[in-house]
Amino acid sequence: MNRFFWPTAAMLLAVAAVPTARAEESQGALAPRVMFVAFRVADLERSLHFYTQILGMREYGRYPGEGSQKDVALTFATDVGGAEPTDSGAMLLLIPREAGAGPVQHGDAHSRIAFGVPDVPGVVASAKQAGHEVTREPTRIADGNRWVAFVRDPDGYHLELLGPATPGS
Repeated sequence: MNRFFWPTAAMLLAVAAVPTARAEESQGALAPRVMFVAFRVADLERSLHFYTQILGMREYGRYPGEGSQKDVALTFATDVGGAEPTDSGAMLLLIPREAGAGPVQHGDAHSRIAFGVPDVPGVVASAKQAGHEVTREPTRIADGNRWVAFVRDPDGYHLELLGPATPGS
């Protein structure tokens, strides 16, 4: 079985459980779930451009960070003003490094984070046009119903992109 199947399947199952989690929250219980992933970034504006303009995320809020920096939370929720942290599954938190800290150093523990997007080939084309590395061109998953591709964000984080075989479906 493909080595990418199990982590991808686990993430898809976690996102599919969000409506159940929201229903439990409305009854006062907090259902276990992944709420956000945090990335340290060397250049906040460059990373914001990538995640908002190329991947289509929206800024959810800014929070006190280290020193004078503000951490920025991003979501795929369509109504950010009324969004709750679980409206679009897990959120992404960008944590800017202090000026002059240099590039983000990656260890070998992080493999990737997967994003569901409606148009994988379109996102990959936008990423290429903006000069980002594509490590796997869009290909169809074995059943033919979904696209998969891999790109690197401005800080070199490896991102898996998953989406329907027909954009917008």
